[in-house]
Amino acid sequence: MAMTTTQLGILARVGVDKIVKNYAESVESLYPQFIGKTFNDNQSYFQVAQVSDFGMANTVNETSGISFDTWRLIRSKTYAPIMRAIGYQVSEQAKETDLYNLAAQPVPNIMLAMDKTKEQVAANVLNLGFNTAAANLGADSKSLFATDHTQEIGSGRNKASVATAFSISALRAAITDLMNVDSEKGDPFPSMGPFKLIVPPDLSIYAQEVVTSTKMPGTPNNEKNIAGGMIEGVVTNPYLTSSTAWFLLPAKKAENPLFFLQRVGRKSRQEYDIDHLIYKFAVFEEYIASFLSWRGTWGTEGA
Repeated sequence: MAMTTTQLGILARVGVDKIVKNYAESVESLYPQFIGKTFNDNQSYFQVAQVSDFGMANTVNETSGISFDTWRLIRSKTYAPIMRAIGYQVSEQAKETDLYNLAAQPVPNIMLAMDKTKEQVAANVLNLGFNTAAANLGADSKSLFATDHTQEIGSGRNKASVATAFSISALRAAITDLMNVDSEKGDPFPSMGPFKLIVPPDLSIYAQEVVTSTKMPGTPNNEKNIAGGMIEGVVTNPYLTSSTAWFLLPAKKAENPLFFLQRVGRKSRQEYDIDHLIYKFAVFEEYIASFLSWRGTWGTEGA
């Protein structure tokens, strides 16, 4: 629906002392703080291939034969970027009576909306990390956070067996889980840190207290806060949809399996509909955010 002179109200005449904008002038870019890899690719889809590893080397006695191991493609996942767009229309009359030039230049505000959309899409990698709908599953047909990730030998986990509220003891247990991750062949494949702790605003202050305390937080004990010292930073993300869920990701981007793929960069178009005397604006871009592997990540719904 096009903006009309009726919607402009008092903005269509001189005499407004102060215009209060109920939206941010800019949006802080949060997703680069927890997304590991960013790709640009104009192919129709993006494919991730997971390959097996080799097991431990065997002892070979003199003149005895060598045991040959198997290395192969074990699973894959195809991702298709999604187009996202926002359109806006303003009538000729509204544009002419827009004395404060707000309705006539919508593109900056649309850009902010596109920024917020991108933040939400990136955060949804974590928000939907426990969701078992097909669109949210990884190459092993499991959600990002699960207790039974498929492996060639055994299974792996990167979430608590029971949803766990954030605390120093829960943080220690989560880091221990990350250190106990196995490879496809069941050999140690640990994440040793440092890590980033991703939390919603409701947990932000408490999380920072726990992480920055040099001694055991919330107790009279003098033990050193080792677990907190393994957290490189706390990322507070208001786009997380749960007030209790929290996550650990590798602080080193090269080890972080979360990715953001952009196929069509942000573009804008505008035209004039002479039949209806309406100016039309549109902004669009095509991308997807997801994960390459579950290893190195840990999450819980909280409690």
